[in-house]
Amino acid sequence: MNDYSPDTSIQDAEEDLFQRHEFAKRICTSISRNQGTECITFGLYGTWGTGKSSILQLIRNELNTNHENTHVLDYNPWQIGDQNSLMLQFFSIIANEIEVLESDSEKAEKEPEKVETRISKARNKWNNFFKRSSQLESQSEANIRQLKKYTAPFLGVLNSSLSDKIFDVFGESPNLEQIKDRLQKLLQKLDKRLVIIIDDIDRLDKDEIHILLKLVKQSISLDRITYLLSFDKQVVADAIREKYGSEEYSGESFLEKIIQVPLELPTLTKSQLRAFTKAKLEKAITDLDLEQEWSQFRVRSDVFWEAVFTGNTTPRSILRFVNSLRFHLPMVKDHVYISDFILLQTLHFFHPNYYQFIINHSFFFNESWSNHGGKDEGKILLYRKETEILAKSHNGQEHENALKIIHSLFPDTRHHQSPLNEELYSRASSMRISSPRHFDRYFTYQVDESDISEYEVANLTNNIESIGDDDFISTLKGYLEKTDTFSVLLKFRSFEKNITEQKAIVLIKKLYRASELFESKDHYFIDSPEDQLSRFIMRLMAIIDVDKREKLFSELFRNSTSLKFTLAHYIDLFIKAKKKEQDSPYSYNFLVSQFDNLRKKAGLDRTDAILELPKASLEKIRFLLGAWSECNRSDFNEFIKSFLQKEGNSLILLSHLVPTIFSTKAPHQFKGDLTKEVFLWIQSTLDIRLFWSQIRKDSLAENFKIEVVKFLNTETDDSKDQDLQNMINQFVYWYDSLVEHID
Repeated sequence: MNDYSPDTSIQDAEEDLFQRHEFAKRICTSISRNQGTECITFGLYGTWGTGKSSILQLIRNELNTNHENTHVLDYNPWQIGDQNSLMLQFFSIIANEIEVLESDSEKAEKEPEKVETRISKARNKWNNFFKRSSQLESQSEANIRQLKKYTAPFLGVLNSSLSDKIFDVFGESPNLEQIKDRLQKLLQKLDKRLVIIIDDIDRLDKDEIHILLKLVKQSISLDRITYLLSFDKQVVADAIREKYGSEEYSGESFLEKIIQVPLELPTLTKSQLRAFTKAKLEKAITDLDLEQEWSQFRVRSDVFWEAVFTGNTTPRSILRFVNSLRFHLPMVKDHVYISDFILLQTLHFFHPNYYQFIINHSFFFNESWSNHGGKDEGKILLYRKETEILAKSHNGQEHENALKIIHSLFPDTRHHQSPLNEELYSRASSMRISSPRHFDRYFTYQVDESDISEYEVANLTNNIESIGDDDFISTLKGYLEKTDTFSVLLKFRSFEKNITEQKAIVLIKKLYRASELFESKDHYFIDSPEDQLSRFIMRLMAIIDVDKREKLFSELFRNSTSLKFTLAHYIDLFIKAKKKEQDSPYSYNFLVSQFDNLRKKAGLDRTDAILELPKASLEKIRFLLGAWSECNRSDFNEFIKSFLQKEGNSLILLSHLVPTIFSTKAPHQFKGDLTKEVFLWIQSTLDIRLFWSQIRKDSLAENFKIEVVKFLNTETDDSKDQDLQNMINQFVYWYDSLVEHID
């Protein structure tokens, strides 16, 4: 529903949300009770969009309804020619209005006449009055054409014959003063005060403003007229000052000579504007069926209200803002975090320079603040410099409130610190603007063609129980061809809260059957596709009842199509259980009991099986070997003995057991130190002397002539990679220190 709010004035007091009806009534009473006949000019001052036209409508209604001694005449100044033409036009309107009033008066006293007859009578009187006024000071063709242009509409003729007849008469040409005199006589016959309302004067150009105000000034001598002029005082005063000179207060002085009753529009309080804004926003949110998203926005509403009411916010600017949201939200509601989008549009409307700042400096908002592990000081200095430039062109409060919105949208800009992976994952799954993967769509209002829509994934998830395995795998394959594993799983994660237990079970089974799609061929980084899928499935398992999980586990491992993924997933489960993490789907004892089945399915009894594990899982080899040793120590020892007897395997195993370091301080992962903790684990899990014997056998004798043991100390030195020679040296160091020493 696009129920846009038009920028029109209110029509009656029931629509008066700002309690201005009493103010309008007071103006009407002042006009009506004025005992004198002299012309009085009221000036209603207010900036654009603050509701001047609405107050004028309240005044019209009040005068027409409750003040019989007044008659309202609206004058539209937008088609202004030269000064003489304007005056003739203006006086002709007044004269025609008087004739209609006289006709109405006669109608009340005599038998009612037909409307056509009354209008014809008024027209004839007007014709007689202006019969000899067709020529002004100048009889140029241009003036005559203008006079015809302005008079024909007020005569109400359907053809030009009557107006042509007027212009055929060129007798003695009365000047404007003579016309005013005749008009004065007509006005004196009235028993009403004529209230002439002129709105939107501030929208004319400076020459037109000057002409119109001069017209009012020259007609002040006419009796029984009250002018009600509505405009932005500063705009009109500046226009007059430009016309008459550069003195600072010349415009105000000119207005003082014309306006006898200056009235400032009642100031709107923040509470009034807030109530108005809230009502319009909530109506839009309800119409667009976004009530749930609106509850998210309320949590951050403080920064919204501060940003909205920092500057000269008006009802008009609020309506334009809400209308824009009504247009854009249906386009983006399935692709963005609604709360973020509303805050961004708040910057767009009320702090446009800050909105443009985000667009022009997107690298501050969708790229990391880190540089090889440390803060990017150059980027931080540049950010501070650019925000200081913004601060100089805005007042302090405006700058502060705009930055609050930026900090709310982009939390990393507050402390210039990059988020952890889990936080990035959370932002991306919620489609936050602070997620680099979603930043652009907040400005393009669409999903990039290289991405997939959350809306598509939502449909797939909602209908997961009725979709066949082959169709699911085909759809998933299409997603992965278009984008990466992380992005695809993020889409699913966006709808976790809406997934029921049964849907979670079905989705897990389908993902397991499609797990081959997530195999990494040469992936050394810790966050491999297998790891990502494993973590997502664990999140889904949390939705399922504990008893059902154990049954599901057996079925999954029995029907798995990817050994690599099965092992990676088991290792993840085992690590969580071993660490007794709260979100572990299974107990440690349950996983230990299942290891033999997994080991046999994976063929780990073969001596070369470990070498076939996915590289990401090799980095977790300690957990896999630890699980095996705890489940069946004798089988494990036999396996290790057979494995180490093969030439070169001892050095391969040593390399796998030395931790791989993943650090933002280095451009790539690297081997760290063989620490005392790791060595003690090796000693407690493997036959340390057998391992040491095989290392000596697989290595050259000179490898053990150690003069200096070198430890990298990765906390302070991340530029060097560990080589195999140094790993052996470190192993010998710990063996001599801890094993031989104990013996």
